[in-house]
Parts: sequence; C-alpha cells; structure tokens
Amino acid sequence: MWARCKADDDLDLLYREFTPIQKEVLPRHCDVITTGFDAGMMVDLIRLAAEGGYTPDLWVTPDLAGQGRPAPWMAFYAAQKLDLYPCPRL
Repeated sequence: MWARCKADDDLDLLYREFTPIQKEVLPRHCDVITTGFDAGMMVDLIRLAAEGGYTPDLWVTPDLAGQGRPAPWMAFYAAQKLDLYPCPRL
C-alpha cells in the first residue's frame, strides 16, 4: 500500500480500519470532548458525558454537516439546528 503515492482510497481504508479501534477506546478517554470525531463516535461520547453531568445543546461533526474545517458548514449546521437567524456573526 505504501510503495506508491497515497490516494483517497488509501485514506478511506485507513479510516475504516481505525474507526472501530477508536470507538472501542473512546469510552475510557472521554473526560473532555474535543474535535476529530465522527457522528458514530460521538454517540457513545455524548452518552458518557451525560453520565458525567455534561449535556450540550447540540453537537456537530463534519460528517453531519458535509465537511469540516476550514469550511463554514459546521457553523451553519449548528445555526440551523439551533434556529439562530439572523446571525450577523458566526
């Protein structure tokens, strides 16, 4: 796999292989919720965070919004879901 330039297919394969491993270990490391997770990972994290007393009004991931940073879609997704309009500053 590494004898040639990395391509999107390679990255997709790595993502598919790594995601189950990450989901398995996340419950043991979720005191602080940060960035870098997809919606499937967040489901368990949000449940565990709620057990610890944290319940966000909304959580957004790149796969829900269509694309992550630097695109603004996650901010727009959050504004739409929270019914924030007009929103002169995002």
